[in-house]
Formats: sequence, structure tokens, C-alpha cells
Amino acid sequence: MIGPDEHVLGKADAPVTIIEYASLTCPHCAEFHNDTLPKVKSEFVEKGLARLVFRPFPLDRLALSASLLAQCAPGDGYFSMLAILFRSQQTWEHADDPVAALKQIGRTAGMNEDAIDKCLADKSVIDKIVAGMKDAQEIFKVDATPTFIINGKSYPGALPFDDYDEEGATKPGFGKIVRDLLPKS
Repeated sequence: MIGPDEHVLGKADAPVTIIEYASLTCPHCAEFHNDTLPKVKSEFVEKGLARLVFRPFPLDRLALSASLLAQCAPGDGYFSMLAILFRSQQTWEHADDPVAALKQIGRTAGMNEDAIDKCLADKSVIDKIVAGMKDAQEIFKVDATPTFIINGKSYPGALPFDDYDEEGATKPGFGKIVRDLLPKS
């Protein structure tokens, strides 16, 4: 289920696998990455209890361009580029020229103009992202971002880490969902 060229944080043998489908122009996805993911990483990923697989699910052309830029981040910079893009989402997304703003982020990350242009036009990567979106829709019924597949079960929406109230009922947050899937010792 996890391909060899996918972007994964955490150990391959972690008992919990979290697949995240997200769009880089989705404010709820940015909220998750900026507010919830740091705690998920410290509580589960860094302790070897969970691994996170990020799969792009761009909802528009600009999100696709941002996804392509992340794919081309130098070295092991994919997740660092995602963090930068989500943190600065409001700035580049609402710039007078959003693609130019993305290119500036790429240059700041050490990419040259030619590499960025080649990256943003890479049809093979675009086709791979589109195929991944189709698989997400067919296999997991993903129709919104973010959507998390946690050990095979779908959780749509930007879940907070802690439990939360919704319509007078307490709903499990990300922390409880993952803890409940961990092996009991």
C-alpha cells in the first residue's frame, strides 16, 4: 500500500500508518500541519509508534504547482518544503502572482529558476499525482481535504489532536484515535 517512492515520516514497522491526503491551498490542511502535526510527530512518529505518509490531493492548479515544487525540494527537503508552504500559505496563495511567489520559495530553498520551471512542468509527476488522486477517490472515497486514512479507516477533516465537542457530543481527536490503535502492552 505504501510505494517505495512515497514521502514517509517515521519507521516502516510502526504499528499505526497514517496516510494524509491534502491540498496545499486548503486552509484546513494548513491548520492541521501548523497546529496538530507537530504534536502527532512528537507523540507518535518520533517514538516509532506511527508513520505518516503524505499524498498530494491538489484541489486546484495552484495547489498542483505547490505540490510539484515540494516534490522537487532539494535532498530530503520534501517535508520541510511542505511545512514552509503550509506556514506561508496565506502569503503565496493570495499574492498578486502566486506562481511567482512559489518560485521565490523554491529559490529560497536553493533551487535555480531553470530547475523550478522544469519541476512545475514535469508531466510525469503531474500524471502520478492525478493517478494518486484517482486511486484515493476509488479506494478510500476521498472527496475532501484533508482526509486521513489511519490503519485503513477514513477520517475526513482537520482533526484536532485532543478530543473535541461537536453537536453536544465528545468526538475523539487524533491522539485518541492513534492511541486506540496501538498494541496493548
